[in-house]
Amino acid sequence: WRDGFRHLNYMLLLSPTWLFIAPAVLMFVMGFAVLALLVAAGDSEVVWLGNLRFGDHWAVAASAALIMSVQTALMGVYASLYGYREGFRQPTGWAKTFLRRSRLQYWLGTGLLLTLAGFAWAFWIVAGWVASEYGALDSMRPLIAAATLIVIGSQIFFSGFLMSIISGNRSRHAIGL
Repeated sequence: WRDGFRHLNYMLLLSPTWLFIAPAVLMFVMGFAVLALLVAAGDSEVVWLGNLRFGDHWAVAASAALIMSVQTALMGVYASLYGYREGFRQPTGWAKTFLRRSRLQYWLGTGLLLTLAGFAWAFWIVAGWVASEYGALDSMRPLIAAATLIVIGSQIFFSGFLMSIISGNRSRHAIGL
């Protein structure tokens, strides 16, 4: 039992795709589907999907899943890049293409764009709330989605710097690929 667990642990540590990327994709798909469904439903109190009911509390759970998925996927990218740099792993064709195109300014621009979009969306919601003379705030789901964009954008923005550090303080992230 102990040797089997050590072997599984070792295999997962050498495979960032299965350790990080696969769970991140699953969390992202579930979180995005639930949050998009709730935001699209507008003012309806509960959204039904088959026999399942989704309300505002699910928007918070979906937001957390989205944030965790992006963070987990980014950890997978860091681990892969480190493994390539140290020679533990050979990059796949997809990884080579991704890293050849990856630049610090792309990560910064994407992160900044998502963060600003989240702030603009939140500002629009707050402006509507102020215009209604601080009445009931019926836009919790969109506000949660806007905050999610802000957090994910910030994660991507700062991830660009960490990718550059792992790449040997370079703005281009391909390391001899």
